[in-house]
Amino acid sequence: MAPILVIEDDSDARDMLCTWLQAHGYETIAAGDGREALGKMELASELSLILLDLMMPGMTGWQFRTSQRSHRRFRKVPVVIMTAHPNPAGEAEWLDPEDVLLKPLDLQAVLKIVHRCCGATLNPGDSGSRPN
Repeated sequence: MAPILVIEDDSDARDMLCTWLQAHGYETIAAGDGREALGKMELASELSLILLDLMMPGMTGWQFRTSQRSHRRFRKVPVVIMTAHPNPAGEAEWLDPEDVLLKPLDLQAVLKIVHRCCGATLNPGDSGSRPN
């Protein structure tokens, strides 16, 4: 399965989210802003999903999404917006996200969306059962 690109400027939140996803069997690539994410995309052969914070210093989530949409290889990768914005639907509408997650993140909700977008994977410590 292709990795999930996690773009979040808060290093603690980014590390926690990547650790959570890895514990559930997903490979992740982490980036602190849109510019770093674009560089890491170039090194990846494919991506299964992008989890995108909108409000970041440097290249924002809106700017990243504009660049990602014009990228030949990655323009069709689904994007899930992560935001604390009070009107996430209005702010995210033109970004055409697969879904929107409100901060602070509910990790079970994150996992449900990731399962829907990427398919469920076996947990590394599981004895063969699929997560719900």
